[in-house]
Amino acid sequence: MLNEIPPDTPTIDLQFRPTARKNKHHQDITTRNAVFQAIVLSTLLHACETWTLYRSDIQSLERFQQYKLRQILKIPWESHTTNVAVLNQASVTSVEATIIHHRLRWAGHVQRMKPFRLPKIMLYGELANGTRPRGAPKLRYKNQLKRTLALTNIDPSSWEQTARDRATWRRAVHHGTTAFEEKRKENEEAKRRR
Repeated sequence: MLNEIPPDTPTIDLQFRPTARKNKHHQDITTRNAVFQAIVLSTLLHACETWTLYRSDIQSLERFQQYKLRQILKIPWESHTTNVAVLNQASVTSVEATIIHHRLRWAGHVQRMKPFRLPKIMLYGELANGTRPRGAPKLRYKNQLKRTLALTNIDPSSWEQTARDRATWRRAVHHGTTAFEEKRKENEEAKRRR
């Protein structure tokens, strides 16, 4: 029976197999990326809105994200693919932009709280007495929040007024983090061109 089929006639199975593999590979990458975003990154960045991070901490988190995304997308290090290209290919934002987004949302939430709530007391409270140790002062959440507001082009002197209206604050946070991410990508591309 096998001898009756001419050898140059492709079978249906062989004809559609490359397409099936390609679609399966694409779905596999999409699924892996979704799982990475939903489980790994959400676990990694749990409660990140309350962290005070130094540049080295953010770089470590960015390095982890890039390492895992390159594994998911199967991008070898020899290909010299930029970090921006990896983020674009995976359709995700950087860890820093995600943390900034969460931090601003949390700050708006705390601002809308009643004045007797503990998070609001902690945000606006000051030490009555005590001394700081010698050397550079430790980074405080207020300092981090002011820096975040400046990075996202939100006026630090009037953010509390803006945050009282939830819809306006959400819009400001969204526009600010989007602008921050675009500026960050442009800076990385410019740095690479030098």
